[in-house]
Amino acid sequence: MIRFLDISNHALFWYYLASNFAYLMMLMIALKTSAAHQRSLESHRLTWINDSPLAPPIAIIAPAHNEEGSIRVAVRNLLELDYPELELIVVNDGSDDGTLEEMREEFRLRLVRAVYIPQAKSALVRGLYRSDVDARLLVIDKEPGGSKADAVNAGLNAANSPYVCVVDADSVLERDALLRIMVPILEDPKRVVAVGGIIRVLNGSEIQGGTLRRVRLPRKSIEVIQVIEYLRAFLIGREAWAQGNMLTIISLGVLSREFFLQFLIFGYAFATVISIGSVLQEEITYKRYNNWQDVVRLVSYCFFEHFPYRQMHMVWRLQGLWQYFRGDFAWICPHVGREILVGVTDPGINHGHQDISGGILKIPAIAGVNICAGFAAFLAPIIQIPLGSE
Repeated sequence: MIRFLDISNHALFWYYLASNFAYLMMLMIALKTSAAHQRSLESHRLTWINDSPLAPPIAIIAPAHNEEGSIRVAVRNLLELDYPELELIVVNDGSDDGTLEEMREEFRLRLVRAVYIPQAKSALVRGLYRSDVDARLLVIDKEPGGSKADAVNAGLNAANSPYVCVVDADSVLERDALLRIMVPILEDPKRVVAVGGIIRVLNGSEIQGGTLRRVRLPRKSIEVIQVIEYLRAFLIGREAWAQGNMLTIISLGVLSREFFLQFLIFGYAFATVISIGSVLQEEITYKRYNNWQDVVRLVSYCFFEHFPYRQMHMVWRLQGLWQYFRGDFAWICPHVGREILVGVTDPGINHGHQDISGGILKIPAIAGVNICAGFAAFLAPIIQIPLGSE
């Protein structure tokens, strides 16, 4: 026990030493990049962008669900942002309160018949509404999709601008936020496909008419700590990671709509083609199937192998790892509906042999390893077990 505590103390010491050294390096990088970014902003006159007819259009997508009390002010503030070519798309994501009625009354919405192409999958769209007060406002009324991503997909389908910015309906943006966030894109529109901004906690700040008047700290201690957490994440962590082209998440960002749709389509299509190619390669080389319908069926399942099977496969692996550490030896696989028993079998059983009888899978000479049917294909190359059928 003393030996274990000693090793743990040394491991934790070196971990904290390495992590703090990494944060120190990121702080130095962030200070340099922040100063360079500030000088870059000073060299650009934002009023020129605001007055220029050549500024690329931006579509703001604001998902709203049960925002009856604040939707009027939120939409008006988004429409008052400083940017020459702005398109605001508010997605009413199945609200069961008066969110849609509030917008219809405030902005005089009228039902329009427009071309809506569902390139990104979303729940059923009930109707599209255009404002008679401000033609830049488009409201999408749709069935509840159960997630913000579903509402964003509906907004992407209706957007006409090459760049999109997704914000929450209750967010407060500074008036020149879009002008400043577009500076990196205007400097290099070919290479820059997405940019991000800085998010801070609004609690305690003074807001008048939906506009931020004065930044102040929250009263609760936990909220003050959250302010520090946000500043550390955005001003240090993401600034540094961005310099190494390793930034994987963008908050309050502008994304190229064309790049996003192409990434989804070609990424999925490429992975599917690889899966189909592997199936056809086996059939052309070995001709395993006597019935052509089996080949067609196998090819059709290639469209589901990359998504969602791969994602569920990771869940099953983590489930098996967790049950391994718990010491379980048998359980019912929910996605198969049979009991899987793995452990040390009789010594007389020949290694490399698989026996399936009565729904029980016995894997010889694998002591302490617990798997369910979802992991069998993963472990087969390791333990050299030919996976047959019942």
